[in-house]
Amino acid sequence: MSFQPTVDSRADRGRPTLRLLRGGQPEPARATGEGTARILVAGADAERRANVLRNLSEALPDETQFGEAGAAWEVLEQAPSSGVVMLAGDLDEATAESLMHVLGHRYPSLPVVALGLAADGGGARQSALAGAGRR
Repeated sequence: MSFQPTVDSRADRGRPTLRLLRGGQPEPARATGEGTARILVAGADAERRANVLRNLSEALPDETQFGEAGAAWEVLEQAPSSGVVMLAGDLDEATAESLMHVLGHRYPSLPVVALGLAADGGGARQSALAGAGRR
């Protein structure tokens, strides 16, 4: 890890901040605009993604931005520009749980929520959260 000063992109700050960087390169920004975070909803089932998007858009402020991904490569491509990734089921190429772990390793500070993971004998897991608490 290296320490490099970076300038906060929010105009109201105007002062340099220090962040830990892996390999000297900053992770891409998580916000798409001032004060608005992008939520990426992913899953192979387009109808399920649409239901999740509908529920989120009804519950969150109008300025909240959403993205959609139906394939694992789309999730990996769009995750860096997202504030949170919500996995609405498995994808054709990967299970939600395995993709959650990949995202947790690549982007440790990115919250990843897997909706409706099946219970696995050891206890009921309705959802899992990766990345939270590692900020």
